[in-house]
Amino acid sequence: HFLQVCKDAYNALILLIRRRSSIVVIQPDRKIYLPSEDYELLEVSQLVHNDIPWIATRLQESQQLRYKFLCPPPPDNKGQKIPPPCLRVKLLSKLAVEELHKNVCDRINKCKDQELYDIGKRLNNCQLVSALQDTFTSKEFSKGIGRLYWHEHQKHPKSNTSFCLALKAATELSIQCVNCIETIVKFNGKEVPGAEDKTHLCHLKVEAGNLTLIVAHKAQHSEDLFWEQLAAIVNKHLDRCIPNESHIKAILRCHPNNIQDVLDKREISTFDTKSLQSGSEELEIGSDLSDMTFSKEELLIICNFEEGEKVLYHSLKEGKPVFSLAKIVECPLKNNMIVSLSDKYIKLHIDTNKGQHAFLTVSLLQVYKILSTSQRQSLTSDHSSRFSTPLIMAMLPEQKDELSKWLRQIFLYNGRYSCCSASQLSQRIIAHMHYVFVTRNKCPDLFLPAARFIVKIMNEGESPACHQKPDDAIKEVTDVIRSFEELSIEDDIVFGEPRSPLLADKMPTAIDYKRQMSTGGSNRFS
Repeated sequence: HFLQVCKDAYNALILLIRRRSSIVVIQPDRKIYLPSEDYELLEVSQLVHNDIPWIATRLQESQQLRYKFLCPPPPDNKGQKIPPPCLRVKLLSKLAVEELHKNVCDRINKCKDQELYDIGKRLNNCQLVSALQDTFTSKEFSKGIGRLYWHEHQKHPKSNTSFCLALKAATELSIQCVNCIETIVKFNGKEVPGAEDKTHLCHLKVEAGNLTLIVAHKAQHSEDLFWEQLAAIVNKHLDRCIPNESHIKAILRCHPNNIQDVLDKREISTFDTKSLQSGSEELEIGSDLSDMTFSKEELLIICNFEEGEKVLYHSLKEGKPVFSLAKIVECPLKNNMIVSLSDKYIKLHIDTNKGQHAFLTVSLLQVYKILSTSQRQSLTSDHSSRFSTPLIMAMLPEQKDELSKWLRQIFLYNGRYSCCSASQLSQRIIAHMHYVFVTRNKCPDLFLPAARFIVKIMNEGESPACHQKPDDAIKEVTDVIRSFEELSIEDDIVFGEPRSPLLADKMPTAIDYKRQMSTGGSNRFS
């Protein structure tokens, strides 16, 4: 019974930390001991949390892992088994990453059929490449994926700008066939000997915002497994907007002309998919986007704008937050400077409810950028696509006194003019600080004191909560700060898979996914 008592004590500790109304801080010089998965009590510097088991297995088989795995903590209210950050346990996903072997794209590994076709010595391309190109470039593929989105969410795909941009990128990807796909694991930036894997039949390579689908020629002899892996990769690229991957698998493995018939047999509801890939381009200036879905980055980061760019305009109507589509007319912000967010900088063009054109000069606090797929990807890498405008993040004061003064000016201004609700503004500023200070490792020690200072300002009553009672707004912001102790705003990338969006229950990005399981599909190459 002693072992069970130890398990219960460990679980109780995790739950107690999560339930604390204030942030738990353990001094850096205090040693922390926690159980491993073998229930050996070890100092946390010897432990790592296994949040990517498919990589962990390869590291264990290589016998190169010098850490022990932490005993899995109980799931939080989002179902995630992540230890509270205050316990200082490293995440394996922050230390290990899977990458293509450097020789995969070498000419010697290239599919001979595709190589001969590329140099004009073969009339037809590789059968696998031709079939995939026919699918991804077809309008029926876009319509089919859009129909699945509608079926799952009962919203038009154009309501989700990020989804449309990701789908458009998928229709423009290049395809490369190779004899064998080999991946390696890098741990702390160094390749791990003995952790190689040659079982993948496909891999999506993202480089400078450009997509390349790499497929193994032998996939033609393992069709079912190949389509299963490819459906998973496509869904990851679409931010897992289609919960039932068997539907994607069915679309991929049939001829494009048969996609709608396949979806009919699966009883996928239909809708008008006209101009699916145009995203928000067909929406009129002034359109209400409050019910539409945007990525968490679009609603949190603060960055540069260009004249003529379409943006989200956040305002309060009858005390309720409203998002509308607007166009930048004038933006005199300078690059690489600490902007005074309290000043009115941006001039917008927007239609009023009466259909009349209006030009407004608004605060930067009220304007949100609509990001392209490559721009969102640049937030988690050091590369940006040459086809998209680089993101220039609003800088932050890096001295505690200057940062406190900067924050107070913002909230005093917002309280005077009621541009945004206090809780909405707080979440945006806190998330932006986390990205600049912690994710980009500028001044990580400044983040928590600055976040607490925001709560202090709100407690002083200098920033009216507009449509909320002050106590409610303060509680929301306190919950947000505590959530940063449990989750990171930074996406964890493994095969391009992002972690669930932070603050999704507080921002208009929340989606209730419906899971409907079905099977089917036809053989593609027979």
